[in-house]
Amino acid sequence: MLSPTTVFRRCNSTFVIPSKQAFLRDKLRPKSTKPYKRPKVSQEELERQRRRRVEKAERDERMDIGFCLSPVKTYMGGFTRPRDLRVTNWMPGGRFLVKSKLYENPLPVAYGRWTVFIIKSRHFVKHGPGRVNSPEYIIGYCPATQFKRYLNLLNSGFAGDTTLSAMDNACWPWLTAGVNLRKTKWWESGENPRQIYKESVIGTELQDPIAAESLFTSFQTSASKLDEDPSEDYESDDDDLAADLALIQGAKLARKAKARELERAGASPSSVLAVRALPFVEEQVLASLKGQVQKRAPMTNQQLEYVTDKIKLREYTKYISHIPSSSYQKFTPKINDPNLEDPAFVEGALAGTTYQLRKHYIPKLKEERFWTPVVAITLPTRPLARVFSRLVKALPRGLPYYASMPTEERKCKLSYPSRILNLRLTRIRSLTVQVADRLAGFFGGFPGIRFDPNLPGRGVNGVLLDAPLTEEQQRIVVLLSNSYPRVEEELALYNEESRIRLEVGLMDEMGNAMDPSLDIEQDDEGELEVEASDGDKGTGDNAANSSDSDSEDSDSESDEEDT
Repeated sequence: MLSPTTVFRRCNSTFVIPSKQAFLRDKLRPKSTKPYKRPKVSQEELERQRRRRVEKAERDERMDIGFCLSPVKTYMGGFTRPRDLRVTNWMPGGRFLVKSKLYENPLPVAYGRWTVFIIKSRHFVKHGPGRVNSPEYIIGYCPATQFKRYLNLLNSGFAGDTTLSAMDNACWPWLTAGVNLRKTKWWESGENPRQIYKESVIGTELQDPIAAESLFTSFQTSASKLDEDPSEDYESDDDDLAADLALIQGAKLARKAKARELERAGASPSSVLAVRALPFVEEQVLASLKGQVQKRAPMTNQQLEYVTDKIKLREYTKYISHIPSSSYQKFTPKINDPNLEDPAFVEGALAGTTYQLRKHYIPKLKEERFWTPVVAITLPTRPLARVFSRLVKALPRGLPYYASMPTEERKCKLSYPSRILNLRLTRIRSLTVQVADRLAGFFGGFPGIRFDPNLPGRGVNGVLLDAPLTEEQQRIVVLLSNSYPRVEEELALYNEESRIRLEVGLMDEMGNAMDPSLDIEQDDEGELEVEASDGDKGTGDNAANSSDSDSEDSDSESDEEDT
């Protein structure tokens, strides 16, 4: 006879078959009438759960906004279906209501006006081998009342380590050329580079016809050669060579073709020579920026000791800097090393180090700013601003901007920076138009969006569906830098592509709007609440890099967050 519970073994797998007696025992057992009691939880754990619910409320709103602003994924194969909006979990019959999960209102600070910004370095920054020198960008968001304060912080010695490192590696005009190229042979065999540069830049012509005829004959002879003369030596690294070939090859072919046309038409040798000797405009820029690379002398033991002491370098940077805002007025810079208070010591013993470099550019940041704003978009809420700043870092499908260019074109030191800037401006304009149209009610608007932390998301129990959003809730302010060459064309594109009228204006390098009606009063007190992906996060004293790794794309729902 089988025992109440018999265990069978088959194929190395264990399973249990309950017997009839065990089934009847469980069936006839009297059920307890006592109500279920939750286990006791400490107050600290309850506070942690409440804080997670507050964060989850805002995160779910961001996920719904991100779904609306992102294209539909069509590359996912298999038995898939559209993802559910997070706001439907709180609608009647929703999954969270069925599970009796608790809800907490998000923080009120998230429902003021927030600004998404793109800040660009004034000069090129050296990125190391494999990358061309190009401007550095800082993308992030902050309260609209703290935007100018954050700009002042970046342009001071109180900025974060990442920002200061970018300024240390900048191509300062008094230090090096903006496009750092080695000497490359850009002229043809038999040509005199000095004479070509003189004729093309100064505009002089050869007056001696005999000399012009002889030189033209030498050009014809050299043009018949297919390969360059290997005896002539020139220097170029791999990156510079790739960029120079891409720029100059087309200019050489066009120059030769034009010279052949003039020669067939019976033009004088001097005229043909002038065409062949005139470089392309990009060749002129390359020729003017060629220079020898200076070799650095090895550091002394004293210099190594100072350079490796990051705390001392940080204190010295604040000591020579101006005060960025009134919140730093109480701060008194101090240096534990008396040698650093002597400028002669920095210029002499620490010559060629970061100390000497920062001594030159940090005091000048107040008058000549290194970080200047390109565009600033002021939005109604923080969830909208946070999603906006995340999506503006790449193309609609998530492809990085540089990856949209062929490898050879990324090596072009003259066109790559402008192309990256145009891609960024086009992307942020497209996102601004999408947000403005949805706030106006097109495409169904934003499901789950809030403008009041005490109300559920839009669509829950008919909230915000009875009437259009107010003008203040739809208001978007776009400020573009007045130093951008195509700013007037960019301003016109915003209103041409949008279905509603946007408030578009200009701003200076300090972030001040030219139109007083678009300017926002700044708050210099309190803690600086900034999230920047490629720059700093925090107040500057404890600044660090922030990856802005939102969990919008994750669908994790732990019981601890929702219980």
